[in-house]
Amino acid sequence: YRCIASSKVGSVDHAARINIYGLPFVRSMEKQAIVAGGTLIVHCPVAGYPIDTIVWERDGRVLPINRKQKVFPNGTLIIENVERASDQASYTCVAKNSQGYSARGSLEVQVMVPPRWILEPTDKAFAQGSDA
Repeated sequence: YRCIASSKVGSVDHAARINIYGLPFVRSMEKQAIVAGGTLIVHCPVAGYPIDTIVWERDGRVLPINRKQKVFPNGTLIIENVERASDQASYTCVAKNSQGYSARGSLEVQVMVPPRWILEPTDKAFAQGSDA
């Protein structure tokens, strides 16, 4: 905020920052669907001030747990080359402040795999009226 007082003989101003303190809070996140082979980018929707740390967990383990996963201090989670077998799961964002208060929010990640032939069809010729 800035306050300015002025008159015919001059002016003076003062600026101040106002921080509104609040406990950590993580807003709800919608299920994310991604095609296998793609890159998942998710931001933890955290509120509150000050927030000391933001981490992502999966199955109670703090990420990253492999080279495909990257977690940034601002709460962004990136998973490259997503695979259904290894990456489809529930992920949890945990925001903490310096007083030890924390908040958690979960995100379901669904990995979609494009269809593929189990047995590729072949051309067949049939006489008219016969069973195919």
